[in-house]
Amino acid sequence: MSEFRAGRDKQEINDYVNFKYDQTGRPLGYELYAQTQTEISYAGNKIILSRLQKYQRRKFFEQVQIVDDKKRVIDLRVSDLSGGQLKLWYHVTFKYDDKGRVIEQLTDPFKLGSGDDYSPLPGRLNVDYDDEKHSGQQKFYDFDGKLVLHTNFEYDRDGILTKLRVVDSSGKEPIGGKHLSILNHTNRVHAAEMWNGRSSMTITAIGRNDGVGSRLPMEVLPSWQG
Repeated sequence: MSEFRAGRDKQEINDYVNFKYDQTGRPLGYELYAQTQTEISYAGNKIILSRLQKYQRRKFFEQVQIVDDKKRVIDLRVSDLSGGQLKLWYHVTFKYDDKGRVIEQLTDPFKLGSGDDYSPLPGRLNVDYDDEKHSGQQKFYDFDGKLVLHTNFEYDRDGILTKLRVVDSSGKEPIGGKHLSILNHTNRVHAAEMWNGRSSMTITAIGRNDGVGSRLPMEVLPSWQG
């Protein structure tokens, strides 16, 4: 692939060009509107993605992934510009079951601010799977150990999420409860919580979470890779 265009209706939103790859087919970078340069480098089990202003060569975003021997992300650090300097935005670690699915996502405390809709919430997310029933549950705890969110989910035979519902403190799905609409990506599910006509974004970690060396996570390339 050398160019990819994304849009809505008849309006073009993004134009990704000049994709580059190494001899093994791993991506080395691409450009957005030939103005923003994305560069990807590999060093052992570390993958570094940097975004720079193409001509000024000023870095404004960095993502550092540590992957295991199965190319699954086990440690993720994301930094962006703050006060003119590149500073850590958030840090997340992941654990997996024997099928390579995320069973724990632990996000260090950080200050949520404007524009953080696509960052993971600080706290611990645990995910359990029941393959016989093609269902499972996820529980999200804050750093005081308080259960903040409890959901049940279902997935098809290919492991693709098909349903996600918030449950009450007893583990039951209340009548007229909150519905979560699903947008499925490679390594996470963005759940837009619809409540009284409003939506708020949270990030869960159901399914696989592969590094850029195998399949590209959503932070690395647009969501069409999911």
